[in-house]
Amino acid sequence: MGDSPSKQCTPKLDQPQRILRPILNQPNFDEAYGLCDPGPPLTPWQEITRIGRKHLSRKVSNNRCGQKCAYSYATSWFPVLEWAPKYDFRKLVIPDLVAGITVGVMNIPQGIAYALLAGLPPVCGLYTSFIPTLFYFVMGTSRQCSLGTFAVVSMMTSKIVMTYAPFEGDVGLERNVTTNSSRETLMYGSFTETEYRRIQVGAMAALMTGLWQLLFGILGFGALTVYLSDQLVQGFTCSAAFHVFSSQLSNVFGVKGLPEYHGMFKICRTYYRFFQVTHTAHIPTMLISLTTVTLLICIKYGLNGNRTVKSLLRVPIPAELIVVSDL
Repeated sequence: MGDSPSKQCTPKLDQPQRILRPILNQPNFDEAYGLCDPGPPLTPWQEITRIGRKHLSRKVSNNRCGQKCAYSYATSWFPVLEWAPKYDFRKLVIPDLVAGITVGVMNIPQGIAYALLAGLPPVCGLYTSFIPTLFYFVMGTSRQCSLGTFAVVSMMTSKIVMTYAPFEGDVGLERNVTTNSSRETLMYGSFTETEYRRIQVGAMAALMTGLWQLLFGILGFGALTVYLSDQLVQGFTCSAAFHVFSSQLSNVFGVKGLPEYHGMFKICRTYYRFFQVTHTAHIPTMLISLTTVTLLICIKYGLNGNRTVKSLLRVPIPAELIVVSDL
């Protein structure tokens, strides 16, 4: 009873410590702790398959709730199932009709021009402007998004088309319609054999691009756009506009003997050759191009961009339709 309480012994840090444990190599360590051999490294396709199965199994395990989860999953892929029953027909049909007519008026001349830029018949541009909107109506998630053709994509498509289905005697995007039409007969409805081949090449390029975009969408590669800065996007847009205008020099000025160059210093060689053949410019073509550009700029910035005029007009002035109808 009179003994003093036991004192706790604390090891001193300056004293050496002894740790007794077995020395294990990698196989013994895996056997002792229940680890399996990872085997050879997976190929990229096997890694994608493994991630897909893991993601699918997680989705299945988290969504065992019946009709509500099934409806939510369906509306995530087809948003039209959610907003169509709630659509206020009386309130929204007139504004939507006006918006549809406005976008359609703009897409008609743009589709024709971009089809010619891609080296395809003009009707292909109309199909490209109309068909995707039907799919976006069912699967789209934005009411403000306007679908249509794009100049850079048209130029890239023209490169593929002219590589695999060139016209005889083609120089760049220039095409002597009278000469080629007299050489070729209409074999496929309203298309010649060469035009039909070009449509096939363009359709195959569009199909392969769509498959890659579908794969990137499934893998979530859209998040990579976060790393694209505003300066990069603005520079790309400006340079793309410059390339598009340079590719149309022969059509705007009506010059002859201006080929399409490829590779390094393409723009420099194009303008060097252009200034050499400026004496072959077609004066009526130049006047029509100058008048058209002036009219488009005046309507876009002088009328449609004017707040006073916009307050008086409920619908923007369709400058593209006016230009096409006058031509």
